[in-house]
Amino acid sequence: MALGGGRPDVQFGTVTAAFPAPINTYDMLVRVDWTPNEKDNFAARYLFNDQIVTNQFPTPFTGFAVDVPGRVQNLYGSYTRILSSRMTNEFRFSYGRFNVLFGAQDPAALNFGPQFLFAGGTISGVGILGGLTTTFFPQGRVFNNYQFQDTITYTNGAHTIRAGVDMMRQLAKQFVPFNAQGTLTFSAGGGFPVFGNFVDGFSGTQGTFAAKTFGSSEDHPIAFQQAYFINDTWRVKPNVSLNLGLRYENYGTPSNVVPFPAFAGFDQPFDAVAKQKGDNNNFAPRFSFAYTPHVASWLFGEDKTVIRGGVGVGYDVSFNNILSNTAASPPNAFGVSLLGSSVGGRGFANAGVDSLPTSGSPNPRSAVTTIVPDLRNPMTWTWNLDVQRELPGNLIVDAAYVGTRGLRLFINEQLNPGVDNVRLHPERGSIVARTNGGDSIYHSLQTRVERGMKNGLLFRFAYTYSKSIDDAASEVFVTTGGASRASNPFDRRIDRSVASFDVPHRAVWSFIYDIPGPQKGFLGQVAGLWRIGGIYRLQSGSPETVFVGGVDLNNDLEAFNDRPSVANLNAPARSVAILGDLFGISSPTGYVDANGDPINPANVRYIVDPAIRNNLVGRNTLRGNITNTMDLSLNKGFRLPFEGHKLEVRFDFFNVFNHPNFTWAFLGSDNSNGDVTNPFFNNVRLNDGGITSSVGTQVGRYGRIQLRYSF
Repeated sequence: MALGGGRPDVQFGTVTAAFPAPINTYDMLVRVDWTPNEKDNFAARYLFNDQIVTNQFPTPFTGFAVDVPGRVQNLYGSYTRILSSRMTNEFRFSYGRFNVLFGAQDPAALNFGPQFLFAGGTISGVGILGGLTTTFFPQGRVFNNYQFQDTITYTNGAHTIRAGVDMMRQLAKQFVPFNAQGTLTFSAGGGFPVFGNFVDGFSGTQGTFAAKTFGSSEDHPIAFQQAYFINDTWRVKPNVSLNLGLRYENYGTPSNVVPFPAFAGFDQPFDAVAKQKGDNNNFAPRFSFAYTPHVASWLFGEDKTVIRGGVGVGYDVSFNNILSNTAASPPNAFGVSLLGSSVGGRGFANAGVDSLPTSGSPNPRSAVTTIVPDLRNPMTWTWNLDVQRELPGNLIVDAAYVGTRGLRLFINEQLNPGVDNVRLHPERGSIVARTNGGDSIYHSLQTRVERGMKNGLLFRFAYTYSKSIDDAASEVFVTTGGASRASNPFDRRIDRSVASFDVPHRAVWSFIYDIPGPQKGFLGQVAGLWRIGGIYRLQSGSPETVFVGGVDLNNDLEAFNDRPSVANLNAPARSVAILGDLFGISSPTGYVDANGDPINPANVRYIVDPAIRNNLVGRNTLRGNITNTMDLSLNKGFRLPFEGHKLEVRFDFFNVFNHPNFTWAFLGSDNSNGDVTNPFFNNVRLNDGGITSSVGTQVGRYGRIQLRYSF
């Protein structure tokens, strides 16, 4: 690497290293049941799960890789009292604690100081957790949930009425994902290259040199969620029953724990306080029926068929990622930066840790992530119609139509988009707000053939044919495409397509087989009590969106939400022509491919040109490879000389055939995605297939052993 000033270059080498990513999980379950008399029953359970994912986000710098330790604990207790022959009451209490951290392997790395970045240098950066910017890390959350439930059941003739209350208090702590340590970005300037300026203690003059974010590194969500319900199961006739219910839900206003909870509006000062409004009308009615035909016995049999149906409303809860993103954004947290070009020459002298800003104030033109004040809980309608028939041979056949409709779903919306590269409100910057602008619908045919345990064999085959449609990319992570915002901020309808989680076909076959063998004596202990089970899954691949990475084609000031035009549908599916002027590359045809080589635009599937904005490709038009996995389990039981005691050893094997299940790139961990500027565009088989995933997703062949002692 050049130092400039007539000094010899500094030699650097390249090291390629492989990082194991083991996942260690420890589980414990303790349960106690006590029935002191015929009217009272007590139950208690304690569940413990401890897991650590090592090197989930690896980096060559010792201590800066990100591990993900997590611990889940749940304590549950219930008391059921028979008050009379017609009335019972059940009280339940639970305490749940969830603790997860995305942090550095060496805690000292969190206090290492600022990141050191080198603009245009061979070394891109030092002090970056997990190979990603510390905008992501560290982060984590600790939840303490206290839940109280009480249900009273009253039976009167053909009616069984249940009414109750469900209350939950959440006390939590979250680590806000922003870079409180600061960033120093060295660059070229004054006739010296970037590394020469760094060695000599100069900042350089290209772009931002010193940047630091000020704000609280923690937020403390406090939520009080409450629900009340009443339900009547009415047995109209011996073969007809109805179920009618009403539930009321209130999830509070969790965003109001931060100083600036919501967007106050463009007509208000940048630091005006707007509170999240309560959503107090979440009534959820539901109705269902069950009917056993007593006619046409040649078709329905004698009490062999059940027809069920129902419709109901539910509400989704606001999750704490939304709050964390608001807490990490101006004006709750704000960044201050210094430009090396402001002093000229080689930039700031004595450039280093002491160059970081020590104070500042929010800039009204800063990019903001927030919520709208009237953010409400998403609503979901669910309906189904099901026919179940018992057949000879202990077989059950089931066919159901299931549908859902999602209303006022959470999405990210750009409230201050650009028009011809000027924002609608020039005095403000980007305002990305969580709103209720999303909408979805789902239709499916769900079928099942099942045989109960007979002659030691149980099996089930299920097949689902479905379609999910929505206009919501995501409200937190980018699930498909390059951005979670709409491709056209003025018309979300053009983003309506199959959903990111759409799975048109899914088939699952499972079985359990008790292997015949001796049951007594020494041979029974060795060769008896063996059981094998398996689950085979086959399903459609996941969708992906074709997008243009890093280029703003429609001048809305978003660089990753645009999509190319469809040119020639008969051309290869991976062929792309990009206007060379966009990257300063000359070509005899005016167009180049993703490698920068000249290409004829008449012979490509997609074309990237700001002047060609018709026939744009739709969202989620690509489809990945099918998912194909087979899991097996082998159980061995041992009889013990104590009554009611049993020892069991279980071996689980996942993805037994080590089948690669190729998925689209996630967080830069793989090669291929939907970006047409990527040379590996639309070639999902170039990804690792989950066999050697670099982000800790263990879906290649692996196994585990469990030991269970019951008494």
